[in-house]
Amino acid sequence: MAQLVVVKARLMKSARGVFLSARVYSHYHLAMSDIFVSFADEERHVALALKDLLQTRMDGVSIFLTADRWQMLAGERWLDRIETELRAAKVVVLVLTQKSVYRPWINFEAGAAWLKGALVIPACFGSLRVRELPKPYNDLLGVQLEERDDVYFLQVAVAKALSRIPPPPEIADTPEFLALTAAIGEVARTDDTPIPASAGDNKVAEVPSVEEVSILEMLTEFAPKVNVDAVMKRLSIKREKAEYYLDRLREQRLIGRTDRYDNGSPLHYLTQQGREILVRKGRL
Repeated sequence: MAQLVVVKARLMKSARGVFLSARVYSHYHLAMSDIFVSFADEERHVALALKDLLQTRMDGVSIFLTADRWQMLAGERWLDRIETELRAAKVVVLVLTQKSVYRPWINFEAGAAWLKGALVIPACFGSLRVRELPKPYNDLLGVQLEERDDVYFLQVAVAKALSRIPPPPEIADTPEFLALTAAIGEVARTDDTPIPASAGDNKVAEVPSVEEVSILEMLTEFAPKVNVDAVMKRLSIKREKAEYYLDRLREQRLIGRTDRYDNGSPLHYLTQQGREILVRKGRL
C-alpha cells in the first residue's frame, strides 16, 4: 500500500507578519496504489472529486490519478509511471462520458487493466447512461455517478476487490457526494455537446443541419454500414466535425449506435425519429 506522507503547515510570526513554515500538501511515495482512475483531461475535476469521495469513505485506500500533481514527481517518465500503476492496481475506474468513452488513452488503459485481470468499473456521467455503453464496455456492470446508490455500489465493489469491509450506506448526501455532483454539473455547463431531451420533456428538438440530413439519408442507403469514416468520405470533412455531427444526431435520438464496429468505429442505424425527419423534409 502506498505510504502517505503529510506535511502540516505551522503558522509563524515575523516582523513582516504571518507566514507558513511549510505548505500543506500530501503525496505518495513510489509504493503503488490500489485503485487507478482513468479519465479525459477536460473531465479531471470529476475524477478528482471521485477520488476524494472514495478516500474519505474508505479510510486508507490508495488511489492513483494523474491529475493529482503530488502523485507525479518532476522529471518522472509519465508513461512508465502509468504502466507501473496499471500493473499494480487491483481496481481500475473509468470515468466516461459520450465523448471520453471513445478516447484512445482511456480505451488503452481499460484494455491493459482487463488483460491483467483487474476489476474494471465504467463510471458514467452526463449524457452517457450505463445502458448506452458501447461494446465492449456494456459487458461490464457500470455505475452512474449522479446516483447516490450507484456511487455506494461502486464503494462496495471496490471494497470487495480489495478484501475490505465496505463502508455503511449513506442516508444523506455527504459533502463529498455534493462536490462530485457539482463537478459533474460544471463539466456539463462547459460542454458544447447538445444535451438530449428526455421522452417526457416538452423541448423541441433542434432542426438538423444540411450535413446532418445527408447523414440520415446515408443511413437509408447503407445502414448499418455508416461510421465516422463513411461520414468523413461522404461529406469531405475532418474526423472532428464528423464525430460532432454523429454526436448531435445521437443526442437528438435521430440515429442509434449498434454493437458492431468497422475499422475500430461503431456503426449506426436510423431511428424512427430520424425517419420521420426525412419524411417531413420530403427526402424519404
